[in-house]
Amino acid sequence: MDAMSVVFLKPMFLVLVLLGLAPWLLPGRRRGGWHPSIRAAILVLLALALARPAFLSEMDRGTEVFITDGESSEMTAWLEAHQERSQNTIESIDVTETMSLGRALETAALKVPAGDLGSVTLMSDGLSTSPDWGNAVHQLSERGLPVHTVEQPVSNKDVYPYAITPLAPLKLGETARIQVGIAGQPETVLIELVNAESGDLLASSEAPGVPLEFEPKVAGFLKVQAKVTAAGDTDAGNNTLSTTLAVQDPWRVLYIGERTQGGADTLQRLLGPSVKIETIDPAQDAVSSLDKGDAIILDDVPAVSVPEEWQEAMTERVVEHGAGLMMSGGNAAFGPGGYHDTTLSK
Repeated sequence: MDAMSVVFLKPMFLVLVLLGLAPWLLPGRRRGGWHPSIRAAILVLLALALARPAFLSEMDRGTEVFITDGESSEMTAWLEAHQERSQNTIESIDVTETMSLGRALETAALKVPAGDLGSVTLMSDGLSTSPDWGNAVHQLSERGLPVHTVEQPVSNKDVYPYAITPLAPLKLGETARIQVGIAGQPETVLIELVNAESGDLLASSEAPGVPLEFEPKVAGFLKVQAKVTAAGDTDAGNNTLSTTLAVQDPWRVLYIGERTQGGADTLQRLLGPSVKIETIDPAQDAVSSLDKGDAIILDDVPAVSVPEEWQEAMTERVVEHGAGLMMSGGNAAFGPGGYHDTTLSK
């Protein structure tokens, strides 16, 4: 700490220092004694407090790291001018040519020595093509290094994908709807979503903003790649974007029914691959079999075939775990089936 100076954040209140003369100027007041001096000192201190004095000190120099995402003549000129007038150490990192945004932030943290002062300034259009920056920002925050942002205009001539966003969780047997974010304003564009491992085309569109739809064939992790082709695109090197989507297993529906022959198979054909029908029998299977189902179907089953333990377990699955329960009518269901005043009836 080399030098120190005092400034006032609210200097207009310094005018009130003149009130310190009031104890001597007011008519009828005793001029002698120490009381006027005390009053004057209190008024002066009050005026100084309202003016909000602040102490400025010249501290040790730090390191300023600038991360540039994209090329701009204005950005380059600003950095050069700032480096000339700043007494700090200036470092710069180019995201476009060297690394992703997350890696650039991690590199920026390494350029500021541990325990030293510093800051990171990100000069970007905000359209990150990689989601790996969150942890790096958290680490900078833990070290007390602020991260500033300077918004840069988006080039309308450079067209590229910057986001692949599922509009709903993907599930086997259901139609997946994927939104591909496109930077730039192309007159004509072709957006393709392909399987990154097999190269198969999943969906395509010539209208930006329209979700791409396809039906996943297997459950598990699906690596996809968005490809953009646009007329007049100034940079063809950033026209692809990859990510991994999670395709959930189909809904598991437990089927209990002995009177309707082939009922489970018929339901499976009707519902398709988005649902997996599994037949269980309270007379043979353990009641814990109910834990693996998202829904339970009682297809014309009499109450005597569903023991009290099973009915209580079904009630718990529905009330406590949000499972679905469907009962179909027939000669062995509802009233004729003996469900009056049973757990399931309630």
